[in-house]
Amino acid sequence: RTGGRFFCDLIFRIIAKFNLYKFKIISVTNPHEYDYINSNFNNKCIVKIPNGVTENAFKLLAHVTPNNTNKKTITYIGNIGLAQDLTTLLYAAQKLPQYYFNIVGDGTDMPRIRELSSQLNLTNIKLWGRQNFDQLIPIYSNSDILYAQLTSAYDGAMPSKLYEYLATGKFILFGGKGVAASTLAKFKHTKTIDSQNIEMLVTTIFNLLSDSQSTYLINRINHENRNFIENNFIREKTVKDLFKFL
Repeated sequence: RTGGRFFCDLIFRIIAKFNLYKFKIISVTNPHEYDYINSNFNNKCIVKIPNGVTENAFKLLAHVTPNNTNKKTITYIGNIGLAQDLTTLLYAAQKLPQYYFNIVGDGTDMPRIRELSSQLNLTNIKLWGRQNFDQLIPIYSNSDILYAQLTSAYDGAMPSKLYEYLATGKFILFGGKGVAASTLAKFKHTKTIDSQNIEMLVTTIFNLLSDSQSTYLINRINHENRNFIENNFIREKTVKDLFKFL
């Protein structure tokens, strides 16, 4: 599978590079993409248009509240693929039976996640599957920590789901490096750890949720993050800015 994926990646890179020479203006979403395009196509006009959330999605996310239940909960919402490798979260759940875990979404790696969850006999984790967006709001609200992870092969990616996380104002725990980690470092109410490091994930979650005072601080809504997303990462606004530039 790895050899086939490498071959496909190579073919897509060649096709993409060939086609990019045809365009006068190239849009990118993050500094990593900008540096790549600038170094390989330095005679092109490059426009940075970041990912974000839609205006309607933001209005719903603005209704996310602190967790008022007595369950300390860690939640992942998004695509479930090899890039996320959510087995890390499952093994952490096994070592932290006093806490509750959610995995919401679907993807190519979901069968493996379901099988491993069953093998580990996890009773403190719920696999929700894909949910409508409005159904995510109570799940977000009933969470203390929003978790995400990218393996090292995807250090150049900035998942749009992280902008959605930031729009909730909830505390974000991210496993990984690269563009996503450096972007989150610009915000408060976030913490970054090594990707696929089970022990570090377990220790970090325990330290964050081990006493009532830290839980109170973690579970508050960070309006500064939420306002920054509203002012800078609403997709309709960035598209209007692009049209103005053109």
